[in-house]
Amino acid sequence: MQHKLLKKLTAFIVSAAMLIASGGCAEEEKVPEEKTVENSVSRTADNSCTLMIYICAADLESEYGCATADINEILYGYSDSNLNIIIQTGGTLEWQNTVISGDRCQRYQVKEDGLELVDDTLGQQNMAEPDTLSDFVSYCTDNYTASRYGLILWDHGGGVIGGYGYDENFGGESMSLPQINQALDNAGTHFDFIGFDACLMATLETCLMASYHADYMIASEETEPGCGWYYTNWIESLSADCSLSPEVYGKQIIDDYVEYCYEDSPSMYSTLAMFDLNAVTESLLPALDSFSSDCSEQIAQGEYRVISQNRSNTRAVYQSDFDHIDLYDFAERSDTESSAVLAQAISDSIIYYRSTPNGSSDYGLSILFPYYDLSAVDEMTQIYDSLEYDTAYTDLTESFANVMAGGQISISSFSNTHNDIDENEYSEFSWFDAEDWYDDSYYETNCADLSELEVTDSDGQWVLELSDEDWEIVNDAAMQMFAVGEDYYIDMGLDDYCEFDDNGNLIVEYDQTWVALDGVVVPFFYEDYIEEEDYFLTYGYVPCIYNGEDAEIIVAWDSENDGGYVAGVRPVYDESVAAKGLYEVQDGDTFQLYYDIYDENLEYLDTITLDDEIFTVDGEITVSYEDVVSQLGNTFIYYVLEDVYNNTYFTESIWYEE
Repeated sequence: MQHKLLKKLTAFIVSAAMLIASGGCAEEEKVPEEKTVENSVSRTADNSCTLMIYICAADLESEYGCATADINEILYGYSDSNLNIIIQTGGTLEWQNTVISGDRCQRYQVKEDGLELVDDTLGQQNMAEPDTLSDFVSYCTDNYTASRYGLILWDHGGGVIGGYGYDENFGGESMSLPQINQALDNAGTHFDFIGFDACLMATLETCLMASYHADYMIASEETEPGCGWYYTNWIESLSADCSLSPEVYGKQIIDDYVEYCYEDSPSMYSTLAMFDLNAVTESLLPALDSFSSDCSEQIAQGEYRVISQNRSNTRAVYQSDFDHIDLYDFAERSDTESSAVLAQAISDSIIYYRSTPNGSSDYGLSILFPYYDLSAVDEMTQIYDSLEYDTAYTDLTESFANVMAGGQISISSFSNTHNDIDENEYSEFSWFDAEDWYDDSYYETNCADLSELEVTDSDGQWVLELSDEDWEIVNDAAMQMFAVGEDYYIDMGLDDYCEFDDNGNLIVEYDQTWVALDGVVVPFFYEDYIEEEDYFLTYGYVPCIYNGEDAEIIVAWDSENDGGYVAGVRPVYDESVAAKGLYEVQDGDTFQLYYDIYDENLEYLDTITLDDEIFTVDGEITVSYEDVVSQLGNTFIYYVLEDVYNNTYFTESIWYEE
């Protein structure tokens, strides 16, 4: 069927003929026709500075022109001075301007009248290869010698495991933290600061890597909007006075970023922080070691549940699949003396931090703590080893993973979890030690009796009744809703809504309404809830094919828009990189909904789209909750419970028939 969606939003995608400057206002194109010089001219005054900007432009440029927009911001801020700005371009299938080539990497110097091509001999290099980065840094150091250096890595980011970059010309490859370390090691240049204009890179692990090569690091622990950093003002300041300290222009970078992001993408929560890398290694890392040792001792003494619940309740950064958590929030959830020292060390390591007003409980620095994906523990340990950091923190995560694995294996042998885990699932991992679990008696005692989650009638309502002791083992609960097809069930999504009756029983019912876009009920999957003082934000996604690409429509509710709104569209990547921002819905866009279908035993069958269900955007998209009976017919729901070992359990289903 053809369904027209409504809401006209301002397009921020940059065309080849028009570049976007501050505030989303159109300016004349400042990128000139390319000029090639045979020999670069460097400045070597005592207060000279060479800023290296490594732009692996990816689909952010080929689809949306984001790199072109940022280069334009740089050009508008630059004035002739002791500041050398050298840009390496690459990693994208196509540039949205008439100057930069998409079929090869190039190096440009920023000049007052535009970009000057200084090296066109590179060919098509893989921007995710360490040698490509190290060669760029060496080139800049050799040809633009200065008293101070800065490096910005521009593109997608995937945090600790995903690393940096997404080269469209080489299958979306990225560069891991050890590879970045190798590249910078080979180049041998020390930087005033290393900046990541990329998502999810403000992690402790990134700081440890950068500490070998720089005094400061600037990065975001959250995802960045597509607009990324705003360059004009701080480039103007540094052009005027290259002797400015990194703390001064770093603060300006952060202030401009937060203000510009909130103006450009008000539906996104954005953060940026500057770290003193010496404080990270000298104070923060020892504090983390002490804290980790205390947590490991708690696990050894049979208090795994405490650590698991602290981990589960800690603010997760972006999607839970990345397993990043806010380190300060994690420390705050423990009441040990070492946790207070750790929290203070985190604060002391952060030179400056800001977030947009639609805030959460983020504090600026995240850390990888594998919880949903235990396979990441080995890779994480290898990263620490490659950086030559032998920490108590990796011991903690290995011990935690081993007890969690033991809980999944042991409990599945005497309880109806839906994990069906045995030792073979984990035997390939180095951290797994079958002799080092708690014994079965511990797991039998420290687990909820969730094998038979029977739903009973209580005063006319279907409820799940558990003891207080059982609820203490439950970390999470959410409601799943299915529509009944002719010979399969359709997964319509997951909602975190939980309501309890006066007796403390979970009510296993729903009002037979579901999230709808312009009146059409859609598959919707809850993702996060943020509440701080008098502000709240909750959001989830609708899976779809958007303009021919896999994507998710983000639907949100907040304190100013409690009726709901479409916040934007998020691309989906197979690789472990985060989508950089939400892209605005525009008239003429088309999408088809994805539906996961299951057999009568709730075994996954396939993911489908409906050929006659093509939605075309034509104005405002309205968000509402609509009656499912008239649109979907028969439905059923159940609740999914997750225990401290990440085992999942399903309640009995409650059916609703026409």
